[in-house]
Amino acid sequence: MSPIPYSSPSLRAFVLSVLVVSVGLIQSNSGYAQKQLDFNYTGRVQLWTVPSCVQKIKVEVWGAQGGGSYECDENGPSVLQDDGGLGGYANGILDVMDGQVLYLFVGGKGKPGANGSFEGGWNGGGDGGNYGGGGGGASDIRTILHDLDSRKIVGGGGGGGNSGHPDHGTGGAGGGLIGQTGISLSVFSPGGGGGSQVAGGLKGYLPSFDGMWAVGGGAGSGEDQFHIAGGGGGWYGGGSAYASGGGGGSSNVWYVSDSSSVAGIRSGNGMIRISLLETDQCVACEVQCKSNINISMPVSECYRVIRPEEILSKVNSECTTFGYDVSISYPYGTSTLNGNDVDRSHLGQTLVFRVSDGAGHNCWGNFRIEDKAAPVTACNGTQYISCYQMNRLLDTHTQAVDNCSSKSNVAITKVTFTDFGCDNPAYLGRVYRTIVASDTWGNSTFCSDTLYITKDSIEETQAPDLISLNCKVTCHTIADESIPDQPDYEDILFSSNASDPTYPSPELLMKLQKQDTLLGGKKCLPEYLHTVPYLFDSVLVYDEGEFIKIWQQIDQYPTHNTFCKIEVSYTDKMVPLCGDGSSFKIRREWLINDWCTGEEKTFVQYIEVIDHTPPLLFMPNGGVNPRDDRLYYRAFTEVHSCVATVNLQQLVVIDCSKEIKQTFTSSYTDPANASKVIVQSGNLPGRITLPAVQGVYGVRCHDIFVTLTDACYNKRDTMIQVCVIDETPPEVLAIEDTKVTVDPATCWSRIYARDLDNGSRDNCCDVLHFAIADMDSIVAARKYVYDAIIAQCGIGDYHATKEYYDFYIEDYVSSYIFKDYLDLTACKQYQIVLRVWEACGIPRFDPHIWPCSEHQWYMYNVGYPRSHYRADHNLNYGFSRNANYAKFKAPKDCNWRYPLIFCDPLLKDWFALAGLDDYETYYIGAGAKELCNFSFYWPRLGNMAGSFSGSGIAPGNTCSRMLWKDAMVMVTVEDKTPPVAQDPPDLFWYCDNVSTTESNKYEYAECKDHDYATDNAKDGTCIDSKGNPYNEIECVIENDNILTDAKDGLGKSFGWYGCNVYAVTHEDEHGTSIPCSSGKGSWAPVYCRSWLCLDANDQAGQVEASTAFYTPRLHSGPLDSIDAGAGRFWIWDNCAIDASSLTVKDESYVDKCSNGWLLRTWTAKDQCGNEVSVNQKIVTSHRSDFEVVFPADRLTYCDADGDLSPDVSGRPQISDDECEQVGVTYTDEIFDIGAAGGNPEQGLGIVPDACYKIIRTWKVIDWCKYDPNNHATDPDIIVDDRLVADTASRACVYRNIKDNGDGYMSYVQIIKVIDTIAPVITTRDTVFCIDDLTCTKSDINVLFQAVDNCTTSDQFQYRWELDVNPTSSDLTNKSYNKNSIDTRSGPGVKQLTLTQPIGVSLVHVIVSDRCGNEDTSTFVLTVKDCKRPTPYCYNGIVTVIMPSTGAITVWAKDLDAGSSDNCTLKQNLRFSFSEDSTEVHKVFTCDDVSGGISQAHFVNIYVWDVAGLYDHCQTYILLQDGSGNACLDGFRPISQPASLHQQDKSKPTELISGFPASQGNLAGFTLLQNRPNPFNVSTLIEFGLPQSSPYILTITDITGRVIKTLKGSGQKGFNQVKLDGASLRGSGVYYYSLSSNGQVAIRKMIITN
Repeated sequence: MSPIPYSSPSLRAFVLSVLVVSVGLIQSNSGYAQKQLDFNYTGRVQLWTVPSCVQKIKVEVWGAQGGGSYECDENGPSVLQDDGGLGGYANGILDVMDGQVLYLFVGGKGKPGANGSFEGGWNGGGDGGNYGGGGGGASDIRTILHDLDSRKIVGGGGGGGNSGHPDHGTGGAGGGLIGQTGISLSVFSPGGGGGSQVAGGLKGYLPSFDGMWAVGGGAGSGEDQFHIAGGGGGWYGGGSAYASGGGGGSSNVWYVSDSSSVAGIRSGNGMIRISLLETDQCVACEVQCKSNINISMPVSECYRVIRPEEILSKVNSECTTFGYDVSISYPYGTSTLNGNDVDRSHLGQTLVFRVSDGAGHNCWGNFRIEDKAAPVTACNGTQYISCYQMNRLLDTHTQAVDNCSSKSNVAITKVTFTDFGCDNPAYLGRVYRTIVASDTWGNSTFCSDTLYITKDSIEETQAPDLISLNCKVTCHTIADESIPDQPDYEDILFSSNASDPTYPSPELLMKLQKQDTLLGGKKCLPEYLHTVPYLFDSVLVYDEGEFIKIWQQIDQYPTHNTFCKIEVSYTDKMVPLCGDGSSFKIRREWLINDWCTGEEKTFVQYIEVIDHTPPLLFMPNGGVNPRDDRLYYRAFTEVHSCVATVNLQQLVVIDCSKEIKQTFTSSYTDPANASKVIVQSGNLPGRITLPAVQGVYGVRCHDIFVTLTDACYNKRDTMIQVCVIDETPPEVLAIEDTKVTVDPATCWSRIYARDLDNGSRDNCCDVLHFAIADMDSIVAARKYVYDAIIAQCGIGDYHATKEYYDFYIEDYVSSYIFKDYLDLTACKQYQIVLRVWEACGIPRFDPHIWPCSEHQWYMYNVGYPRSHYRADHNLNYGFSRNANYAKFKAPKDCNWRYPLIFCDPLLKDWFALAGLDDYETYYIGAGAKELCNFSFYWPRLGNMAGSFSGSGIAPGNTCSRMLWKDAMVMVTVEDKTPPVAQDPPDLFWYCDNVSTTESNKYEYAECKDHDYATDNAKDGTCIDSKGNPYNEIECVIENDNILTDAKDGLGKSFGWYGCNVYAVTHEDEHGTSIPCSSGKGSWAPVYCRSWLCLDANDQAGQVEASTAFYTPRLHSGPLDSIDAGAGRFWIWDNCAIDASSLTVKDESYVDKCSNGWLLRTWTAKDQCGNEVSVNQKIVTSHRSDFEVVFPADRLTYCDADGDLSPDVSGRPQISDDECEQVGVTYTDEIFDIGAAGGNPEQGLGIVPDACYKIIRTWKVIDWCKYDPNNHATDPDIIVDDRLVADTASRACVYRNIKDNGDGYMSYVQIIKVIDTIAPVITTRDTVFCIDDLTCTKSDINVLFQAVDNCTTSDQFQYRWELDVNPTSSDLTNKSYNKNSIDTRSGPGVKQLTLTQPIGVSLVHVIVSDRCGNEDTSTFVLTVKDCKRPTPYCYNGIVTVIMPSTGAITVWAKDLDAGSSDNCTLKQNLRFSFSEDSTEVHKVFTCDDVSGGISQAHFVNIYVWDVAGLYDHCQTYILLQDGSGNACLDGFRPISQPASLHQQDKSKPTELISGFPASQGNLAGFTLLQNRPNPFNVSTLIEFGLPQSSPYILTITDITGRVIKTLKGSGQKGFNQVKLDGASLRGSGVYYYSLSSNGQVAIRKMIITN
């Protein structure tokens, strides 16, 4: 449905644009431009504004037509039916006011219906569904845009059409006070109702919808939108309808006078017309706005009010009672003011405005805001500056004020300098400057000033100060953005070399006066010092808008410029003081020279650089240690000794001297001799050897005393502290790889830590402790503690103190994972970690008094884990090492472990305080903590330490740091006892899984009834070829005496059929007589229950023999039972069998017939790789028991769908062939009825009930079993005796057969074919042409073609009959007239072959299929003459104009010289002068005689035969004026040049002109026609050349042979050559060609006798 248009931003913009256009369209200064306006459909709202003085208008509205529909069929929509209802019409008189806006809605035609939903017309038309048209939109006029109540007049739209298939009806017309109902052609689908004045039209049959207020009913949504016609829009919309037309919308004229309405008169889109009726006698008050104008800001400010007279084209005081109102639309981002004023933000913007007069008249326009006011500026006139201010010539302090720019650009654009030289005693020169001020908008103004440069005297110059400097200063750098990564400070070491940048030059000294010291607060060189000569001079300073003159010190060095005419220079003399140049004095002599007067002045300045500071030690942290000025070294002992050789580096010293002398002295007590002191001294850099000294409280450091002396003998003493630390853990020497063997009874082995040691040692400690752990346990323990840490403390806490936690984890591993020995129970290779500790100072281990292991004793004494020691509370977790607490904490449970407590900050604090290197080493009962020697205060604990009494010395040569180191040892635990396996039995296997043991082979089973006289029904006493009864192998259900269990689902009994041994009939097991067509002893299948019982064990699909192999059971340890279970056997090991090691190896030889053997070998290993192997063999054999369901007999029709191939008539369905290699073939014997072959006795009567019969013999062979010499010894087995060949004629021929083991089956299928459909022969009319000299066609051959439903092309029999002279009726109708037959062929022909004269005949062709069905086809045989006549013409004739008549008639036949034709007699040939056979003669007059004497005319003579064929020859007629002189002599123009035609009619006609050439107009290369032509005696050849040049004229005959060649030198323009006819070779046609300068032209000429 097309909606009623609603408000949107785009619509508002559209309304505004239309409103402006509408006003301009209607009004002009002179009155109304037009009285009538038409508004057509646009698909959007249109606006019209009532002009001034208009009070009444006539309004007319036409609603739009409903959409048409497509006629639909199976292939979709096809033809568009223009069957939508026509729109209505309404008119009336509407009262209006000046400036009133009317909104015009012109309805759109509904969209045509096709496949899909289609919109109704714009403005209320209802949507149509598939194949139904949309309703037409209404047309209306409103006074409020989106208010339907404001509609003043409405023209209703027509309903949508609904042609459909068949026709469903057309749409109802719109309009009238009530819209028309849609037309319906079915009582079951009424049309949509028309809208009224109070309600919408009712819907038709569902699914459809009622009309609504202003909107027609639509199609809805979903899958039901088929054949829905939409209702028309209107005052109220029409209803939609299913399978009929939609209703029309109603019109409305309530709000207009003199109204009327008509229904159904508008096709296509709607329309609205407005006519102006009445106007007042008033002034045409209109508001006319200017547009695209520019408005400038005032000079005084950047703000102004826009007045109406500025933007109106005309102001009419008579029309404005309330005055004009100006409203401006301010752009986004600018100031929003009162509506009629603008400010700085609107500059450069284009603003849209509206002017209203208060009476409803409005106009719109736009203007652009500009700033054209230049800034206001003033220069300072004449000023005076010193020559030392010349660098400020381009400075300006001129101020500029602008109305709209907050800051104006002021620049000096021109500087003019006048140099006075030395001539003027007061001034050196003058500068004239031009200053320009501009604002943002390009407005500018300028002014100028003059500067006089004053001259200074050298008498005013003052001497510089004496300078004293330290040899080095440190200053902050002066920021310079051009220097990347500039440092904050710089060290300046003054140099005595004048070329160095740190030489105390005037430039460097002045720079230091600008730099701050490192600590700040003052300059590196005081600013009050005068470092260079100077004077005081006046300087202009800009202050608060004016220039003032002040006195200021001006340094005269460096020389500023040449304007001052004063030059300042200096010379230095350096005197060294002490050291290597770091202290020196400079005598600097200054020279001041006045160029103009020649005066000179000299000053002497002294600069002293002296070093009073001792060397300053540069600390690694960037400064001197504030505590004791000491440097610290950390050295580590050598790997194989307890000393460290320390390379003492030269200290980094900051000093003015380049060379600093550095000496050191050190002393220590010899560890081997306490009474000996070792002293070492030297210069830095130097080498010193120091021992590691381990105290109870940590590492003891060595003090190295150092003295620093610079070149000026300033000294500084300092000290280096060297801490020699034993960071070298024990050197672990372990057995890298070892093997042990487990006890066969227990399957484990014990290994001790000391057994893996291979001479481990330590550089400082001579007592070691050993423990071992396997790597897997270490990794698991680390992860266990780490996970607990993360769970208790969090990952953040872990990373914050990672060093503490990692140390904690390793303490845990050392205490609880490492042990004195390991029991290794698994037979594999282990990664064993041997950990070796320093154990000096640890009490000896005594197992008699310590209840736990030696490793636990070591951990107990060293206090592991030491990272959890609580110093403040003397509390230990784990093994205690505190003497005062240990006496109460002797462990009684050797497996006790401390709780995992991690997050206590006191523990971490202690750890941070103690450190990893300098922790205190406490021992059980330690008294003197400074030494490792101690006394045992508690006898119980003392006894633990050893057999000492009273006190004792702990073992070892030092207080070791208990360092440790690991070594990896690969330990292989071996088990040399292999596993044991049972032997599974060998098996026998039929490939189809019938049998699996040798004793149950079924290869001896037979299907012979050895005692058929008693007719054993159950086969219970049958025996196989070995004499064993079948009941050993039969199904259980067959070994009873119950016969009813052998019935199928239909209750029919299976039986034993033995027609091979019985007569033609026999009884089944229930005594029923069964007839058989075969005689006694003939082959017939039997029902052998023994073989069918075998299939009870047979499985669907071939079963792999490998599935029968036994399955091994793996076991570790002694067996509980020797029986592994059915189909299973044991493989076991005394310790541990490796289940993953079990491998299976299969070997086999099995042919395609499944005969052969399979051998499986199992190999298993224990965890040490000892293995055992066992195998089992399966012998496989082939068994042929495939089952076949042969196809039944078939009676078929040889029609289009019939097919005699096995794909249709049936193939054998083979099953139970898992092992067999089955091949299937068949042979057909076909027996016809005999009639088709032409010999009725050939098979006639053999198949009385069919056309022919096929005896199809099927043979099925198992190539694995088939023996062509012995395949029918035993009958095959009936599987289901219900499946027979044909229940009517062959009930004892069974189709469901199982092979009895010989691999061969044969079966006969009978197929009877019935054919009642005649063949179809196709012929076509044939035309043969005679194109030789005979008039008879002798090689007529027409092949016959026919098609048939069951006869092949080589089996068709054809014959034909010829009607040579058929009647016209027979010829037209191709009728067979037996009495008119002239010739008949014999049977068996394949084509029509005959000789026939010219004429039209009828040929009747008869075809027979193999079943005797016939078809006839007739065609027209036409033999016609296609050879054209052979024309012969005389070689020209001569005739004269008759004097009496002045004319002569020439007959075409008169020029015949013996033309002939193959089939037309000469007397019957006809002649003409053209292809118009009626033009048989020509009349020539004197006009045809050129010059009145003679003229040759070339003509074509056409020869025609009776068949209408023709050909022509060429000749000429020579006309002469005879003795009667009937024609006037003399040359006269030829009105029609003669035509010359060659005998070859395919060549184009060539015109031969007889006009002589004008000799003056041949400017280019031109060859003219010879004249006369034809000629006899001579002729003239004329030609033109573009320039004088040689030419060649060549004469050739019609064969191209050259007859004559003429050469010459031609002139520019006209040339003429005379040709003698006697030089040519008789009469005929010749060609002459002209060649010159590479150009060639050719023409033709004729010579006559």
